[in-house]
Amino acid sequence: MIGQCVRPLSQIIFFILSPGLFSSAFSAVKTVASQIAKRQPLEMSTAILTLLFLLAFTFVFGRFFCGMVCSFGALGDLVFSLGEAVRKKFKIGRIKLSKRGEYILSYLKYIILLSIIIISYLQMQRQLHGKSPWDAFATLISGSPRFRGYEVGFVILFFLIIGMGLIPRFFCRFFCPLGAIFAILPPPLIPLKKPAKASLIHRACGGCQICTKACPAGLDLNKMESPMDVVRSGECFRCMKCAEVCPQKKPALHLLSLRLPLIPAIVLILLLFIILLKVFGLI
Repeated sequence: MIGQCVRPLSQIIFFILSPGLFSSAFSAVKTVASQIAKRQPLEMSTAILTLLFLLAFTFVFGRFFCGMVCSFGALGDLVFSLGEAVRKKFKIGRIKLSKRGEYILSYLKYIILLSIIIISYLQMQRQLHGKSPWDAFATLISGSPRFRGYEVGFVILFFLIIGMGLIPRFFCRFFCPLGAIFAILPPPLIPLKKPAKASLIHRACGGCQICTKACPAGLDLNKMESPMDVVRSGECFRCMKCAEVCPQKKPALHLLSLRLPLIPAIVLILLLFIILLKVFGLI
């Protein structure tokens, strides 16, 4: 139900309402680094307000922006789905990275983030112009695409799209600098829990590994937590695919000691996201 309705619908709505949120938010990181280098007072701009808003929202609710809002994430989901259809038609197996390979690649986004901050601090932003794949993508969805001056960005975007078709959330997991910022935030105030104890409604986890196999972030949901009742990882995109495939429908969001009905909770969180965007003048 979640995968078939809520997530795609949310991605389509935000793609229409505010497709450039990810680009705007990350431009704020470059602006802040540049202003610090110039020893200038930080001036509140739309980009900086967008970044602060996304950081605060992610701190409270987790990475719903990544899982259900971000246009680049939506592109990744679409391309991977198309890739899956092609592989199924031609009976081609998935490409699987080793755990060590995933671990090493997961640090790339932090290297990219640090490199961009250093370049911005050194006032070398012109070196980045036209080389950013998300800026190239932003020109495509702006309604007035520009290819001149963005050739390098589109070449990088092309190779990223190939990766997206082969590995779920390829860009988000290994290359997204904004995702690197979200990943180092403290665990969200409203956590995703996977009850380890049986109740009158839900049986204890049987360790079937279905949620782990479905997780686009590559998280080992059966073994990574101790106790394994809360998904604490900053790499969790809050796409809720674990809840979608769980035969017992147990993974759920929790507020204090309350177990929130999953789909109504997600819908309310996304509606709140839209309302706050409107209040702050970001859409």
